[in-house]
Amino acid sequence: MELCKLLRTFVQFAKSNVIVLMVILLALMLATFELALMEVKYGVFRGGFLQSHRIQSIQLLFLFILTLFTSTLLFIWFLQTLFFSCCARSSIQQEMLIYHFVWIVGGGLFLVISGRYELGKYFSDFLDFQVVKNLGGGNLGDALLYVLEDGLAYVFLFLAIAALYVAGHFFMLRVVETSKKPQQYAVSTLRWSCVVFVLQGVLIIAVNQNADFRYNLNRTTVYRVSRMLMDELTDFDRDGYGLFAWQQDLAPFDGEVYPLALDILSDGIDQDGIGGDFQYQGSDNITNTCQFNANLNIVIIVLESARADALEKTIAGHKVMPNLIHLAQEGGAAKSYFSHTAYTTSSLSALFTGRLTPNNQLEHSMFKCFKEAGYQIGIFSGQDESFGDVDKYTGMHRYSNYYFDAKSAKTDRVFSSAAQGSLTLSNDRVIDEMFKAEIINWTKPFFIYINLQAGHFPYYYPGMPLLLTKEPLSRNLIKPENQSRLLETYYNSMAYDDEALGRVIKELKIRGIYDKTLLVVSGDHGESLFDDGFLGHGHFINNIQMRTILVSNKSLPGLDMPIGQIDLSRMIYHYLTQVDLSSFKINNGVFHFIGSLQQPSLIGISYQDNDKIILNLESREIQTSLSNNWIPESIWMNDEALKAKTEKLAKYWETLRWEDHVSRHRNNQ
Repeated sequence: MELCKLLRTFVQFAKSNVIVLMVILLALMLATFELALMEVKYGVFRGGFLQSHRIQSIQLLFLFILTLFTSTLLFIWFLQTLFFSCCARSSIQQEMLIYHFVWIVGGGLFLVISGRYELGKYFSDFLDFQVVKNLGGGNLGDALLYVLEDGLAYVFLFLAIAALYVAGHFFMLRVVETSKKPQQYAVSTLRWSCVVFVLQGVLIIAVNQNADFRYNLNRTTVYRVSRMLMDELTDFDRDGYGLFAWQQDLAPFDGEVYPLALDILSDGIDQDGIGGDFQYQGSDNITNTCQFNANLNIVIIVLESARADALEKTIAGHKVMPNLIHLAQEGGAAKSYFSHTAYTTSSLSALFTGRLTPNNQLEHSMFKCFKEAGYQIGIFSGQDESFGDVDKYTGMHRYSNYYFDAKSAKTDRVFSSAAQGSLTLSNDRVIDEMFKAEIINWTKPFFIYINLQAGHFPYYYPGMPLLLTKEPLSRNLIKPENQSRLLETYYNSMAYDDEALGRVIKELKIRGIYDKTLLVVSGDHGESLFDDGFLGHGHFINNIQMRTILVSNKSLPGLDMPIGQIDLSRMIYHYLTQVDLSSFKINNGVFHFIGSLQQPSLIGISYQDNDKIILNLESREIQTSLSNNWIPESIWMNDEALKAKTEKLAKYWETLRWEDHVSRHRNNQ
C-alpha cells in the first residue's frame, strides 16, 4: 500500500512538473554520454597517455561527476527558460513544446558532443580557431571545405536525425489532443534565467580554483560553452578576457593589459603578465645574407609530411627510401631538423625566406636572391602554391621563369575535390613537367623548387604505385585501431617520393650536370600517425610532428646541430661562399609555436640532445624532455633551473612578437 501511495504521489508530481523532470533527465543523459566519451578518450579516471590531471580519489571522482551534471543541468535549465518564455503565449500544446525542445536542444547537443570527440580522435586539444585556419592555409573557408571532406558521415547523421524529428512531429500532431489549452509554465520566466546564470558563474569560479577539475571540465562541451559565454559577457574592456577565463585579467577595465597582450618595450608595464616589463636586448636570430660566389645549380625538393624516421625505415626487409639514404651518404643528413609550426604554408615560407612572419619576407626570399644572381627560377609543385599565399610571401611566382603547380593542371588532380587545400598532382606528373620539353636551359645556372605531395593525408590515391604494400588503407578506415596498416600505407607514399627523387637524380646525371648541382631534400613537417594519440600535424610540439627530413648531396654546414627551416637558406648561402664551413653559426635552439605567433596556444624550443621545453600559454604549465607530465606554474616558478629555462623561452617569443609588431608598423606607414 505504501509503495502504491508513493507511486501515485510520484505520478502526480511528474504530471505537474513534467518540464523539471525533462530537464533533469536530459541533463543526466547528456552528462553520462559525455563522461563516457571523456573516459574513453582521455582516461580522466583511469589515467592514460599524456594525462597529467587524473581524478584519482573516490571523493574527487564523485565531486567531478556531480559538477559535470550540475553544469549541464544549469545550462539546459537556462535554455529551457528562454525557450518556454518565448513560447509562453503560443497556442502550441505543452507536449509539442517539450517534443521540440528535446529534439532541438538534446539532439543538437548530442551531435555537437559526438562530433567534437570524433574530431578529437585525429586532433589534439590545442585545435583552436587559429589552428583550424592554419589547416586551411590561413583561410577559414578553405579550412571548412577541407574538414568537410571527412565530415560527410556527420552530414548524413544530421539529415537522418532531422528526418526522424520531422516524422516524429507529424506523429505527435496525430496523438496530442489539439483541444487542450496550453499550460502556463511557472518555471518559464526570465527571472529564473538570471538565477541560473548566477549559479553557473559561481560554479565556474569554484572549478577554476582546482587545476584538475578546470583542465578536465574545460574539455566537456556544455561546461566549455558556458564558461566561454560567461567570460564573453564579463569582458568589460573587450580585450578577450573576462572574469571566468583560466588566466586572470589583472586589469578587467584596461584593454591594454591582459594575458598574451603585446608587451610594449620599456614602458614600465607588464602587459602580458610574463616575466615583467619587456626589455629588448636585440634579436637572437642570425640573419640571412644573400651573398655567394659559387656557380652551382640548386634543386630543393620538399616532401609533404615527411617523418624523420622515414629515412632509416625498413618495411618487410625493404628500405623505404634507398635513394635518399644514398644521397645522405654522398653528402649528409641533419640529425635534428625541425619545422617551427608543423604546418605546410608557414613551413614553406620559413624555409624559403628564413623568417617566421610574413612581414618583409619577400626581401629575404631565396627566389629573389637567386634571380638577382642570374639564375633561372623553376617551380614544379604538386600542390596549389597560392594556398595560404605561399607564392605571395616567398615570391616564387613573381621571380620564376617557369611556374607550374596543381592549379596549373586541375584536370590532372588525383582527388575529386578542387578545393585549394586538396588540389594534388601525382609525383610523376610533376617530374614529367620538369623534364618534358627542356623548358629549363640546363647549360645555365638554375634554381628549381620541386614539391611532392604523396605523403599528404590520406597517404594514398588511386594510381599511386604500391611499392611497400599490397592493400593500402582507405581513407574511411584511418583509425587508431588500424595503425599498423596506416603506417604501411604512409611509408609506401614515402617510397613513392623516393622513387621520384631517383628520377630527378637520373635525369640530372643524363644531362651531365648532377656534379654541378646542390640537391637538397627537405620535409615540410613531420606527421603523427596516432603515435601520440593523434593524427596529422600542427596540434602539438613534439618530435613526431615537428621533426622532419633534411638531406643533401653536399655536406652543408650545421647538419650536426639542431636546426630549423629558417636556417636552411643561410646554410645554402654559406656553402656557396666556399669558405671555412666550421665558421657557420647557428641559433641556440629551434623555436616552435602552435597557432599564430601573436596568439599561440603553445610555444617551445628544441635544443641539442633532444632537450626540449614547452610552455602552455593558457594554463602556464610547462613540459620538458624529462617528463611527459605538465608541470604547474606553482612548481616550476620555485625551481630555479626550470624558471630560468621558461623565462628564456618567453623572452624569445616576446622578442619575435616585438620585431613582428615593429615590422608591421613600418609597413603601414
